[in-house]
Amino acid sequence: MLRRLSCLLLAAAVLLALPAAASARACRGSDVPATARTLPTVRHALVCLHNRARAAHGLHRLAASGRLERAAAGHARRMVYGRFFSHVAPSGSQAMDRVRRAGYALGRHGMVGENIGWGAGATATARSIVAAWLASSQHRAILLNPRYRAIGIGISPAHAAFAVDLATR
Repeated sequence: MLRRLSCLLLAAAVLLALPAAASARACRGSDVPATARTLPTVRHALVCLHNRARAAHGLHRLAASGRLERAAAGHARRMVYGRFFSHVAPSGSQAMDRVRRAGYALGRHGMVGENIGWGAGATATARSIVAAWLASSQHRAILLNPRYRAIGIGISPAHAAFAVDLATR
Protein backbone atom coordinates (compact mmCIF):
# COMPACT_ATOMS: atom_id res chain seq x y z
CA MET A 1 0.00 0.00 0.00
CA LEU A 2 2.76 2.46 0.98
CA ARG A 3 4.72 1.59 -2.15
CA ARG A 4 1.65 2.20 -4.35
CA LEU A 5 1.06 5.57 -2.65
CA SER A 6 4.71 6.53 -3.20
CA CYS A 7 4.42 5.65 -6.90
CA LEU A 8 1.23 7.69 -7.22
CA LEU A 9 2.82 10.69 -5.50
CA LEU A 10 5.85 10.51 -7.75
CA ALA A 11 3.64 10.20 -10.84
CA ALA A 12 1.67 13.26 -9.71
CA ALA A 13 4.91 15.17 -9.16
CA VAL A 14 6.09 14.30 -12.66
CA LEU A 15 2.78 15.44 -14.18
CA LEU A 16 2.88 18.72 -12.26
CA ALA A 17 6.36 19.42 -13.57
CA LEU A 18 5.69 18.61 -17.24
CA PRO A 19 6.53 22.11 -18.51
CA ALA A 20 9.91 21.96 -16.80
CA ALA A 21 10.47 18.35 -17.89
CA ALA A 22 9.54 19.16 -21.48
CA SER A 23 12.42 21.62 -21.65
CA ALA A 24 14.76 18.80 -20.61
CA ARG A 25 14.85 17.29 -24.09
CA ALA A 26 18.16 18.97 -24.84
CA CYS A 27 19.82 17.50 -21.73
CA ARG A 28 21.55 14.38 -23.00
CA GLY A 29 20.92 11.36 -20.80
CA SER A 30 17.88 12.77 -18.99
CA ASP A 31 15.97 9.51 -19.40
CA VAL A 32 18.82 7.10 -18.73
CA PRO A 33 18.34 5.05 -15.52
CA ALA A 34 21.15 5.48 -12.98
CA THR A 35 23.49 2.47 -12.97
CA ALA A 36 27.19 2.10 -12.24
CA ARG A 37 27.85 2.26 -15.99
CA THR A 38 25.72 5.37 -16.63
CA LEU A 39 26.81 7.54 -13.69
CA PRO A 40 28.71 10.17 -15.73
CA THR A 41 25.78 10.53 -18.15
CA VAL A 42 23.16 10.81 -15.40
CA ARG A 43 25.33 13.21 -13.40
CA HIS A 44 25.75 15.43 -16.49
CA ALA A 45 21.98 15.33 -17.12
CA LEU A 46 21.23 16.35 -13.53
CA VAL A 47 23.52 19.40 -13.77
CA CYS A 48 22.01 20.27 -17.16
CA LEU A 49 18.42 19.97 -15.85
CA HIS A 50 19.22 22.12 -12.82
CA ASN A 51 20.70 24.78 -15.08
CA ARG A 52 17.76 24.66 -17.52
CA ALA A 53 15.26 25.08 -14.68
CA ARG A 54 17.28 27.98 -13.31
CA ALA A 55 17.60 29.62 -16.74
CA ALA A 56 13.82 29.39 -17.16
CA HIS A 57 13.57 31.54 -14.03
CA GLY A 58 16.27 34.03 -15.07
CA LEU A 59 18.89 32.59 -12.72
CA HIS A 60 22.60 32.02 -13.41
CA ARG A 61 24.09 28.61 -14.14
CA LEU A 62 25.60 26.43 -11.45
CA ALA A 63 29.22 25.35 -11.83
CA ALA A 64 30.05 21.71 -11.10
CA SER A 65 32.28 21.31 -8.05
CA GLY A 66 34.35 18.21 -7.39
CA ARG A 67 34.35 18.90 -3.65
CA LEU A 68 30.56 19.25 -3.52
CA GLU A 69 30.31 16.09 -5.62
CA ARG A 70 32.48 14.26 -3.09
CA ALA A 71 30.21 15.39 -0.22
CA ALA A 72 27.01 14.47 -2.10
CA ALA A 73 28.34 11.11 -3.31
CA GLY A 74 29.40 10.14 0.19
CA HIS A 75 25.96 10.98 1.54
CA ALA A 76 24.18 9.01 -1.21
CA ARG A 77 26.35 5.96 -0.45
CA ARG A 78 25.80 6.30 3.30
CA MET A 79 22.03 6.48 2.83
CA VAL A 80 22.06 3.23 0.86
CA TYR A 81 24.45 1.26 3.05
CA GLY A 82 23.16 2.75 6.30
CA ARG A 83 19.55 2.14 5.23
CA PHE A 84 18.25 5.62 5.96
CA PHE A 85 16.77 8.41 3.88
CA SER A 86 17.39 11.78 5.49
CA HIS A 87 19.43 14.97 5.26
CA VAL A 88 20.74 14.15 8.72
CA ALA A 89 22.90 11.03 8.89
CA PRO A 90 22.58 8.67 11.88
CA SER A 91 25.91 10.15 13.08
CA GLY A 92 24.21 13.56 13.21
CA SER A 93 26.15 15.06 10.28
CA GLN A 94 24.26 17.48 8.06
CA ALA A 95 24.94 18.87 4.59
CA MET A 96 27.03 21.80 5.90
CA ASP A 97 29.23 19.37 7.88
CA ARG A 98 29.73 17.10 4.87
CA VAL A 99 30.52 19.98 2.51
CA ARG A 100 33.08 21.47 4.90
CA ARG A 101 34.63 18.03 5.50
CA ALA A 102 35.02 17.65 1.71
CA GLY A 103 37.10 20.84 1.70
CA TYR A 104 34.62 23.19 0.01
CA ALA A 105 35.38 26.81 0.99
CA LEU A 106 32.10 28.50 1.86
CA GLY A 107 33.30 31.91 2.89
CA ARG A 108 31.95 34.00 5.76
CA HIS A 109 28.27 33.95 4.81
CA GLY A 110 28.24 30.57 3.07
CA MET A 111 25.06 28.62 2.51
CA VAL A 112 24.47 24.98 1.63
CA GLY A 113 21.29 23.38 0.32
CA GLU A 114 20.66 19.72 -0.30
CA ASN A 115 18.04 17.74 -2.19
CA ILE A 116 17.86 13.97 -1.88
CA GLY A 117 15.85 11.47 -3.86
CA TRP A 118 15.38 7.78 -4.42
CA GLY A 119 14.20 6.04 -7.55
CA ALA A 120 13.78 2.66 -9.19
CA GLY A 121 13.51 1.81 -12.87
CA ALA A 122 11.94 4.69 -14.78
CA THR A 123 11.95 6.88 -11.66
CA ALA A 124 15.75 6.53 -11.32
CA THR A 125 16.38 9.01 -14.15
CA ALA A 126 17.58 12.59 -13.95
CA ARG A 127 14.37 13.83 -15.55
CA SER A 128 12.05 12.12 -13.05
CA ILE A 129 14.13 13.12 -10.00
CA VAL A 130 14.34 16.80 -11.04
CA ALA A 131 10.63 16.83 -11.98
CA ALA A 132 9.75 15.55 -8.50
CA TRP A 133 11.97 18.19 -6.87
CA LEU A 134 10.42 20.96 -8.96
CA ALA A 135 6.95 19.78 -7.94
CA SER A 136 7.86 20.09 -4.23
CA SER A 137 7.90 23.65 -2.90
CA GLN A 138 10.77 22.96 -0.46
CA HIS A 139 12.97 21.19 -3.00
CA ARG A 140 12.12 23.74 -5.69
CA ALA A 141 13.18 26.59 -3.38
CA ILE A 142 16.59 24.98 -2.95
CA LEU A 143 17.01 24.25 -6.66
CA LEU A 144 16.02 27.81 -7.62
CA ASN A 145 17.80 29.71 -4.84
CA PRO A 146 19.64 32.56 -6.61
CA ARG A 147 22.46 32.60 -4.04
CA TYR A 148 23.76 29.18 -5.01
CA ARG A 149 26.66 29.15 -7.44
CA ALA A 150 27.98 25.57 -7.36
CA ILE A 151 26.56 22.06 -7.51
CA GLY A 152 27.75 18.58 -6.64
CA ILE A 153 25.86 15.46 -7.70
CA GLY A 154 26.08 12.22 -5.75
CA ILE A 155 24.46 9.01 -6.95
CA SER A 156 24.63 5.58 -5.40
CA PRO A 157 23.53 3.31 -8.25
CA ALA A 158 23.15 0.30 -5.97
CA HIS A 159 19.67 1.55 -5.08
CA ALA A 160 19.45 4.78 -7.12
CA ALA A 161 19.91 7.17 -4.21
CA PHE A 162 20.51 10.75 -5.28
CA ALA A 163 22.01 13.59 -3.26
CA VAL A 164 22.59 17.06 -4.69
CA ASP A 165 24.51 19.67 -2.74
CA LEU A 166 24.28 23.33 -3.76
CA ALA A 167 26.42 26.04 -2.21
CA THR A 168 27.42 29.65 -2.35
CA ARG A 169 31.05 30.52 -2.98
